[in-house]
Amino acid sequence: MLVFGIFLLIGVSQAAPGARIVGGTNAEEHAWPWQLSLQYTGRHICGASLISEWYAITAAHCVSDANNPGNYIVVAGEHDLSRDSGTEQKLAITKITKHPQYNENGVGFPNDIAVLQLSLPAKLVENKVATVSLPTKDNYDRDECYITGWGLTQGGGSSLPNILQQTGTNALTHTECRNVLGFYSYLVHSSYHICAYDRGSGGCNGDSGGPMVCSVDNHWEVVGAASWVISGCNTDYPTAYVRVKTYVEWIQSIMN
Repeated sequence: MLVFGIFLLIGVSQAAPGARIVGGTNAEEHAWPWQLSLQYTGRHICGASLISEWYAITAAHCVSDANNPGNYIVVAGEHDLSRDSGTEQKLAITKITKHPQYNENGVGFPNDIAVLQLSLPAKLVENKVATVSLPTKDNYDRDECYITGWGLTQGGGSSLPNILQQTGTNALTHTECRNVLGFYSYLVHSSYHICAYDRGSGGCNGDSGGPMVCSVDNHWEVVGAASWVISGCNTDYPTAYVRVKTYVEWIQSIMN
């Protein structure tokens, strides 16, 4: 979907299986145990993050059929989409709550976040399936950060990598993000977005909704959910992630 010269990072057609992080590398198996594959009618379309046994977060644009949650599942413990390793948990979704102010036609796709309620709790398995902490601070520009997903490895590509991809990244401040985006700086908002940037790597189609995590005091926090990139998955520009910190109270109100 091309709007304002940017692409939402939703998955490509399964007929042309494809989608991984541009410039990424194969992740070690279960290195990111909160990473979920969000699937629609049996095929991977987006990523998501497990934030409790019962709940996950993703991008709102990933769940356009939110009124029919039974069409979606998430798969925990996934690593290789092409095979079952015995660690996967296929979890039905009983309710999808998009942010009430999500605007799919708005500049920069504001409030592009949704909460998924699972029909049964995920079974937490050491080193295989785990939850990730919600963010505790506004800026992560001095922290170690990573993005992960099964998204396209190059703009215009058409085949999904089977193995989960990862790449280190930098969490830009809002000013830094606007400076790098240049002409496109009007698309980012300090409340809605946090930018991931490391020239030569970034998100692409199929990574939508997946996590940007940063290490804080020896634990990982999910600071973003992948939302959009400049068309063609151009890694000269940052990938825009939903700024999860803005929505923590809203997320917790749903969980409670």
